[in-house]
Amino acid sequence: MVVAVDERLEELKDGLKKKGYHVVSFLDHTPIDAIVYYQDGKYTENKQAQMSYSFGVLGIEQNSDKVFLINGYDKTVEEIDQMLQKRTYSPLFKLE
Repeated sequence: MVVAVDERLEELKDGLKKKGYHVVSFLDHTPIDAIVYYQDGKYTENKQAQMSYSFGVLGIEQNSDKVFLINGYDKTVEEIDQMLQKRTYSPLFKLE
């Protein structure tokens, strides 16, 4: 599986490589299966990263609906791995 990982998530990037994923940069223009992006909820501009999540930059076909998006903020490699394997997200709410 080819996974594009935001450059700010270096630990996740390294961990996913160790688990056997083909990890690429957003800027590689490589067809991808999933994107692990960074969004911490602060909505401030990150001048250091200056990354565009546009379809053209990511190498995603305009009519593609098969790219799995994961917010990697505050997630472990194991959590991301499980999401990629099952192609499902973690629950939003804990049911008791």
